[in-house]
Amino acid sequence: MNPRPFRGLGTRRPPGTAGCRALTTTHTDPDHRIEMRVVHGFATALLGAGLGVQVFLSFLVAPAAFRVVDRPVAARVMEGVFPGYYGFGLTTIAMALALVLVLALREPAPLRWGTVALLALTLVGTVYAGHVLLPEAHAARLRAQAAPAGDLAPLEFSRLHRRAVAVNITIFLTGLIALALHLGTSAGDRAGQGRLDSASRVVSERISANPVSKRSF
Repeated sequence: MNPRPFRGLGTRRPPGTAGCRALTTTHTDPDHRIEMRVVHGFATALLGAGLGVQVFLSFLVAPAAFRVVDRPVAARVMEGVFPGYYGFGLTTIAMALALVLVLALREPAPLRWGTVALLALTLVGTVYAGHVLLPEAHAARLRAQAAPAGDLAPLEFSRLHRRAVAVNITIFLTGLIALALHLGTSAGDRAGQGRLDSASRVVSERISANPVSKRSF
């Protein structure tokens, strides 16, 4: 007769650790979490700074310039401000995009990749507005000023001006949505981490409370 194989053999755990076993569900490195929060905070600050400058220029500087001085002078003032404005926008968006991309690669999430896509679109729009539309509108304004009566140059300038306004509004709205998604990712991470920690504690307590079941040979 074949001997019955033994079951349930194993090393005995020391008293006080019966039923406790390591949970391998997740491993959260505190240093990793701190790094992610710092990167997230820098990206938030950059996005907020870029949007703040857009609001400041569009709703305060530009209206004040056209209200205080004559329209031709105000137009020249704004043309002098725009290169620095677009340069600042490109810097903040590019840096924020790089940071959010780091976050998305280290901890992938749909909202993070959505933020990356929107920031990339915002960056392309800013390049187009600052390096394509702005020089074209400036040249069209000079042609319109020198054009004789009945020339179509003023119409061309008006068309480019309307396009620039539409592109800038689109850039602002896209950046605003990207910031909302970025903040939503942070809130989701905190909520998910809290649920995971709570669940891990409950499972650990249940495992620790169960006595070691001894099986007979």
